[in-house]
Amino acid sequence: MERLIRFTYAHDLLKKNVKRTQKLAQESDAALETYQRQVRTLEECLACSDNLYVCTLTRFDTGRELVFWGVTGRSKSSN
Repeated sequence: MERLIRFTYAHDLLKKNVKRTQKLAQESDAALETYQRQVRTLEECLACSDNLYVCTLTRFDTGRELVFWGVTGRSKSSN
């Protein structure tokens, strides 16, 4: 009889552990999905920032050339 009680108790503990493990696995999956979405969002923001930086530098260089060539009266072909 005592053996049966120990077996039943051990069986209940195993069932509880299985439920806890499944819950942890589901929570981990959800956390991983959230993390992956955040990484994708940050990568997209970084790509946009890089593009904006390149566009800004291009405009700055173009503006600087216009000022230089306009002030000196030179044409680009006479260089």
